[in-house]
Amino acid sequence: MIVVSNVKEVRRFNPKRPKVMEIVFDSVTAPSMDAYAEFDTVESAREWRKELQGLSIALASYARRSNNIQQALYISTDTVGAKL
Repeated sequence: MIVVSNVKEVRRFNPKRPKVMEIVFDSVTAPSMDAYAEFDTVESAREWRKELQGLSIALASYARRSNNIQQALYISTDTVGAKL
């Protein structure tokens, strides 16, 4: 089972192995772990690569936005009460 949020990178297409997709996982969540998925057809491998890369980009974008929102809403308690 692949947890998409743990995917760090989908390696570039290798013309010598067109049915294989190499996946690199985030070293924090799965240290030193790479995975290979082999598909029945080149077309299937291409479609899965496209989908997984799209999801990885979307998750990275979400993480950046979430981090920016958290920084914008940082609550300072230097004085009495809280500031937003």
